[in-house]
Amino acid sequence: MDYGLKGKKALVCGSSAGIGFGAAMKLALEGCHVILVSRNEENLRLARNKIHEVTGRDAESFACDISKPSDIDKLSKFIESRFGAIDVLVNNVGGPDPMPFMNVTDDTWFRYFETLFMSVVRLVRTFAPSMKEGSSIVNILSRSAKEALPSLVISNSFRPALAGLSKTLSTELAGKGIRINNVCPGLVATDRQVNLINYTAEKEGISPDIVRKRSEGQIPLGRLASPEEIGSMVAFLCSSESSYITGGTFFVDGGASKSNV
Repeated sequence: MDYGLKGKKALVCGSSAGIGFGAAMKLALEGCHVILVSRNEENLRLARNKIHEVTGRDAESFACDISKPSDIDKLSKFIESRFGAIDVLVNNVGGPDPMPFMNVTDDTWFRYFETLFMSVVRLVRTFAPSMKEGSSIVNILSRSAKEALPSLVISNSFRPALAGLSKTLSTELAGKGIRINNVCPGLVATDRQVNLINYTAEKEGISPDIVRKRSEGQIPLGRLASPEEIGSMVAFLCSSESSYITGGTFFVDGGASKSNV
């Protein structure tokens, strides 16, 4: 199937590894010119090399911290000088550390407010004005956007806020022909998931293998997702095949969510 993405310029945040890299790889396979964004230049280099190895396409990259307004300004100038504008924006940031509410300090709340929420606000505000009709924005959220998860109070607080922001933006951007949607992964085989498994194992005094098997047992499909499976949903939502979909929040979790909608 031709997704109509050939030659599109796609900016993918948090894309040197994990879900962000899976999304970037899928978009590159569909013919997008991908711009990778992450904080670590060496990790970006490795990601660029892997995309070229698999797809034969060259990817661009820009090292910056999207929680900092000054870095987003630098990214904007880079994009404008090299590409003029983008057609696809994928907002993706690694999830916050698990911790109980009483352990979350004000500094931690404000840090994740900047990282998880304000980064999306600033990126959309920066790039949406120059995006053309038919462009797409996809936010990578979490099951916590609709369903509170144990020990993830920060994610449970900011992910639903992003879902609300996206719903509002879907109306405001529709007049320009720009669509915006959310993807909510479940358990994905990434370093982030390893950290969550280890946290639970230490907290309960059991082995990580037991935690992993227990988690997989709660997923109807019986396994963790690969980053590329999440990337497939991202690519679809950016494609011409989803041209009548905007303001949506979509679970890609193997059936694990208990939410009806």
